[in-house]
Amino acid sequence: MSAVRKVRMSAAGQDRAILELARQYPPMHSLREYVTNSIDAIYANAVPGGIARVTLDTRGSRVIIYDNGTGMSMEKLLSLPIRVGESEKIGLPNQRGEKALGLLAFGSVGQWMEIITRQPGADDYGSLRYEINKSGEGIDYKEGSLDDASMKSSGFGEPFNQGTRVILHVDKNKMKHFNQTAVKRELREIYLPLLMKKVMNIEFSEGDGESEELKPIEFKGEKVFLGHIPFDVTSGRETKQCLIYAGLWLDLAKKNGRIGVYSKGVRVYEDISKMFDEDIANSDFWNCGRISGFIEEPNLLLTLGRDKIDEQRSGNIYGGLIENLVTLGSKLWPDIKQRISSDRNLKGQTALQKAYGLLKAAFQELEPFGIKPSRQGSRQKESEQNKIKIKWGIKEPQKVTNKKKKKWQFGIPEISDFDMAEENLRSKTVYRGHRPVASLNSGHRDWKRIVEGSPESIEAVQYVVRQLAFQEAFTESNIARTIGEVVYSGSDEQVADIERRADDLFFKVMEKIE
Repeated sequence: MSAVRKVRMSAAGQDRAILELARQYPPMHSLREYVTNSIDAIYANAVPGGIARVTLDTRGSRVIIYDNGTGMSMEKLLSLPIRVGESEKIGLPNQRGEKALGLLAFGSVGQWMEIITRQPGADDYGSLRYEINKSGEGIDYKEGSLDDASMKSSGFGEPFNQGTRVILHVDKNKMKHFNQTAVKRELREIYLPLLMKKVMNIEFSEGDGESEELKPIEFKGEKVFLGHIPFDVTSGRETKQCLIYAGLWLDLAKKNGRIGVYSKGVRVYEDISKMFDEDIANSDFWNCGRISGFIEEPNLLLTLGRDKIDEQRSGNIYGGLIENLVTLGSKLWPDIKQRISSDRNLKGQTALQKAYGLLKAAFQELEPFGIKPSRQGSRQKESEQNKIKIKWGIKEPQKVTNKKKKKWQFGIPEISDFDMAEENLRSKTVYRGHRPVASLNSGHRDWKRIVEGSPESIEAVQYVVRQLAFQEAFTESNIARTIGEVVYSGSDEQVADIERRADDLFFKVMEKIE
């Protein structure tokens, strides 16, 4: 029986594989790798007044990332290119990068990267340059040392006492991704909890301009939750204390609000839905689209993909996280649901009031509904005064002596969110006392798309008129049948009558709008 052996690469295959890894990042993800490394450097040594700074050098087609951590020894610096894929950060609670692949990310935006680092009290800087070789089949590296004078003459910027500076070359066609607005927004979003807690500063500068301390993004709407949720999990005989830090804002004007998921202060999912958790997917609160914000659980391992999350789905920490999020959503949802429903009603009132007034006017201009079938089955109504046969439908009012005054049956219509059994209905007729009232479903997808989306548009008015016209025609037909003004041979005949009447009401209103 043959032995089980590991699959290995040839030297040439390894070179190509490393280059492919370097080219897998979207531009902004490349930047994130280096900024996150800067944050780790500050946390690892508990640097007071820690700073991570991003500088755009548009003229030089470069992006520069600096941190004032304690720098790296030459020994550690030289170990980086020969230990790709090995990380000292795995499992450390105050470290974020773990895969030891992030330094390769420069290959997704440019041709080379320079790392310059200095430890406190050191005379010189250590330097390490990564560069895609001319053959395009691998990445070469070269180490060196610099003093303060050569720092400036080499174009690597002003001297610094301690820390690390990473200079990324960016291809000119990719420099457009690194404009001031995009980079600042990305940093403010990706490191939101860190900025909110003010545990360190993240700065931005462009060219030779002054550095700007970035502030956390501000969410629109009303804050519905901001705070910590502690919970305990048991693993064997050990009880571990965990914590969720969350901020949630309600914005009724939004339909696609996002709730970022963060681990150790760094975003790992743009939206909670990307976790693909069944309990979260079934929660009305977490999927209503009106909530924006963030949740952070510092005990989850950092990953930009799903692999580490998937490994923990059966674990107690992950289970505790989801359980507490579902509980929080259930607690907040009743009030949020009511407010969403009220907002839908408010937005629909503009179209509703206009449509209701137009429909009442159109009703007065149409002939009464009551039409009796003749013995031959044709449909007609006899005027009691002059015996004139009047065809059913839209026509100009005729001058008839002592014509019977028509009565508008409907009360003021209302808007409501229908329950699950009727969620597919656009409208229905309800009775308030003895008076019929049209009720429109604010939860229907067409209402949300047409009326909520643009409540003052002609499309919104048309949608509401169509619903009111149908309910009015339906009620007129039932009343006429009940009091004997009309007789139907079957349900199909009544349905046809209702459809004709609803069309007449609708198109009479459209004449007025035009």
